[in-house]
Amino acid sequence: MKHWFWILLFITPFCNAQDNAEFPSFQFTPLSINEGLSNRIVYSISEDQRGSIWIGTADGLNRVDGNQIQSYFFSQRNPSSICNNAIKHFYQESNFMWIGTEAGVSIFDLKTGRFSKPDPQNKSTLHLEFNTTFIKTSKQFWILGQHHFYKLLSSQQVKQFAYEGSKKLGIPVNKRIDFAFHDLNQQIWGVSGSRIGHLNPNNLNFVATIAVGNDKNEGITNVVPSKNGLWIGTWGNGLFAYDSNLKKLTKLRLTAPIIHDIASYSDSKGNSFLLAGTNLGYAIVNTSTGQFKEFELDTEVRNVFVDSRNTLWFGTDQGVYFAEQAKTGIQTLQLSSLVNNSLSTHIDSKRLIGSISSTNTNYYTSLLYANGFLKFDKNWKFEAYIPSLVKDLSQTAFRDIRHIFEITDHYWICTDAGLVKCQKDFKILKIIQLPFTEKAIQGRTLFKELIPYKTNQFLVRGDKFIAIFNWKTQQFSYIAHTNSLNNTIPDDLIVGQCLIGNKLYVASENYLYFIDLHSKEIKKIIFPFSGKRISSFTSLNNSLWIGTQTGLIEYRLASSTFHAYFRSDGLSSDNILQLASNHKITLWIATAKGLTAFNVFTKACKIYQNKEGISDEYMEGALFFDEKNQCVFSAIDKISFLDPSKFKKSKNQQRVFITEITVGSKKVLWKEFHNLKSLVVPYSTNDLSIDFTIPAYLPDSKEQSYYYKVNNQWKKLNSSVLELSNLPIGKTFVTIASNPQESILNDQLLITIYPPWYKTWWFMGICILVFGLLIANMIRFRVNQSNRKFQEKELIQNQIRDAEMKTLRSQMNPHFMFNALNSINRFIIQNDSEQASNYLTTFSKLMRNILENSKKATISLKKEIDSLRLYLELEAARLEHNFDYFIAIDSDIDSEFIELPPLILQPFVENAIWHGINNLPTRGKIKIEVKKNGSECIQIDISDNGIGIEMSKKIKQNQTNHKSYGIETTIHRLYLQNAENSISIINLSDEAGLSKGTRISILIHH
Repeated sequence: MKHWFWILLFITPFCNAQDNAEFPSFQFTPLSINEGLSNRIVYSISEDQRGSIWIGTADGLNRVDGNQIQSYFFSQRNPSSICNNAIKHFYQESNFMWIGTEAGVSIFDLKTGRFSKPDPQNKSTLHLEFNTTFIKTSKQFWILGQHHFYKLLSSQQVKQFAYEGSKKLGIPVNKRIDFAFHDLNQQIWGVSGSRIGHLNPNNLNFVATIAVGNDKNEGITNVVPSKNGLWIGTWGNGLFAYDSNLKKLTKLRLTAPIIHDIASYSDSKGNSFLLAGTNLGYAIVNTSTGQFKEFELDTEVRNVFVDSRNTLWFGTDQGVYFAEQAKTGIQTLQLSSLVNNSLSTHIDSKRLIGSISSTNTNYYTSLLYANGFLKFDKNWKFEAYIPSLVKDLSQTAFRDIRHIFEITDHYWICTDAGLVKCQKDFKILKIIQLPFTEKAIQGRTLFKELIPYKTNQFLVRGDKFIAIFNWKTQQFSYIAHTNSLNNTIPDDLIVGQCLIGNKLYVASENYLYFIDLHSKEIKKIIFPFSGKRISSFTSLNNSLWIGTQTGLIEYRLASSTFHAYFRSDGLSSDNILQLASNHKITLWIATAKGLTAFNVFTKACKIYQNKEGISDEYMEGALFFDEKNQCVFSAIDKISFLDPSKFKKSKNQQRVFITEITVGSKKVLWKEFHNLKSLVVPYSTNDLSIDFTIPAYLPDSKEQSYYYKVNNQWKKLNSSVLELSNLPIGKTFVTIASNPQESILNDQLLITIYPPWYKTWWFMGICILVFGLLIANMIRFRVNQSNRKFQEKELIQNQIRDAEMKTLRSQMNPHFMFNALNSINRFIIQNDSEQASNYLTTFSKLMRNILENSKKATISLKKEIDSLRLYLELEAARLEHNFDYFIAIDSDIDSEFIELPPLILQPFVENAIWHGINNLPTRGKIKIEVKKNGSECIQIDISDNGIGIEMSKKIKQNQTNHKSYGIETTIHRLYLQNAENSISIINLSDEAGLSKGTRISILIHH
């Protein structure tokens, strides 16, 4: 930015307000050709929805962003440029800025950054209109020209109308409507010359009008709606207030007759004002009181605008001046002006505040050297000057007011005349002196300060005494002074005191000591800084702080050690005049060279001097913190108020907007969805330039920082242009900010770089698909080849298994037939033909079942049980029915459904008969039980009450006529059918351990 070479100066204002009336003050900064403005003559100022300031001049349109100015001009070669260079009016509507020029209307699209015209084919005379203005009603958008007005039908079509006027209402035919506006009730008003009135929103015809001013009024320049009506600026008649309820116009008695423009303004306290640009400069009007203040400048203020940040903008023939309200944290009042302008009493300009007292409703400031005291309310509004507590002003002892202490309905006041009790209207009730026995110290009984102590008591500090006073009994209970026999203190002027617990620490000009208020012991503290005259005294953070003429001394109570601090440590001066604190961290130090805020922990210093707003750096008066945490300090004829919070440095997050993107050398447009801008560019042009703006205009670029974040890393910029190169293929998130932190005020851009075709997802997908198909076919071929080998191997194994099963069945069937034929032979030999016949019949049935079942790998459980019954009948007949048998099947077993190998049970039953019960001397029993064992298994238990396993083995050793091949074969068959099948043989015994039979449990998976 170019150098700011001059500053706007004010000439003494002339006003109807009191000197102490509060008006906002401004520190203006110029903005003209030297700073980049296209022309010094400014016609109009406005703000778009992004916060950018637009300035219309006699030659060019200007947009003010951050610390830069972008200018736009008409170009014959560019049909999308602005239609004319003389910019008269603005109207912000959605994403568009409507611009009225001296010849036609242009529309600026904030998103695309391009200009267009509402009637591009020039079918109407809109392109010839001079000084056009705009108004939007609930249903229509209107353009008001010099000769006609126009209704917007679409973005590129208008309908033209003639001004009808109304003689009845004082509006000539074809007399233009200069401008229109909405009041606070959303009614439409129009201005034509010196008349103002309501408009019909459907056709913009006047409904009623009133004349403003006299024949000197050459026209109404601007109108600002207010709660009670309108503020009206005129060319020739000054400023008017119109009361819409009373239908009354009131003229303000401004000196300036020409009001170029007006705008409403609110200060930092929420007070409402009207700012008027005049032919003499500008005026500020308090809209609540009607008081005003005029400021004369060296140029006329033709345009007044207040933006969304409450920044004030003036348009003049010398450029633009803009200012925020002066935000100094220091306010200073002149004591003599407060008193002399408010009261008939007069004080000179040499008064100094010595102390400040606070009550429930007021602050009281004592004026040194017997000059009474001033009364303020809790907002420091001056209320009264009280020169003395008595009418006789010659009694100076009653004019030296040191301290005021409030007790319910009365005051106790320290004076040179004694301790005075008075009513709240300062009528004296009683005067207390030290007791008669202490007359030896008369002349040293100046009462300085009262400190709250115990119930109904306070400590009294005098020039050279300390006392305890019971305000209820109005008696002294303890006095320590320089000539006391028992309670002697140093003969030295007391500067201050600090009450900590039951100890009162006292500092005089040359001594430091404490009084134990319980034991009344007085003890000096050895002060190593001899020759340092003590000027002030306070406590903070378990330390005593001592102000001297040659530095600041800290006495740490915990360690009883001293530490010194000087100008070289950051103090504004070594000459300490006053000390005060407002919390546990900061000690405030009034010096001969300004004010110092001293952090007692970090020892950091913040200095306040003339450049921070302190009018007099020699701060010899009172230092005090009020209830609003303001530091109140005094110099000759001044009382000042410092708000520490207004001096805290903070960088607020600013609104940021991307205004232009250039790819290569070509400007490109972006898409926007939910405040996220997106841009797609090919891989061959991945170098971008992003222009952005921070609308809060700062004349010095050093005051504003710029930051951007690509993906997740913040970086600082030196300008408002971000250059990005060699962006990677894919998505890149860019965030633009005024501070390196996330905020809704930031602007975001999603950049998508298209890859080359050989890096696109679809090409990579095709490659992956083709490669996948190749791999899949290879895998499929290998799997099919492996499956064929497996199937061939499994087929061979099945064939082998079937052959084994058939072999086993062929082994078992002849074995059983051999045993059955032996039984038939026995019946024949015994000549039992009937029994032989029955036996043969049963045998034939069994043989038929065996022949049928032997052809199958598995049969149903029912068929197996049926065959087993036939076999048991044959064996029972053969053994002359010397055993009983039982077959039990659980009801929840479907015997038709369950499959198992044929003749799988017969060998075990045969073994039970032949080797178990056949050798019993008693009748035998065989029991077959079939039950479920899980969802996929059945358990078949074959039990007998035979001789048992061990006895059977002994008998088998002696027998050679029978060998059971069936058991071994059957077990093999079971395992071939399912490897998980199992057989367990259990020897049953009684309690004595004697065998009582055998049980075989067969677990078959089906």
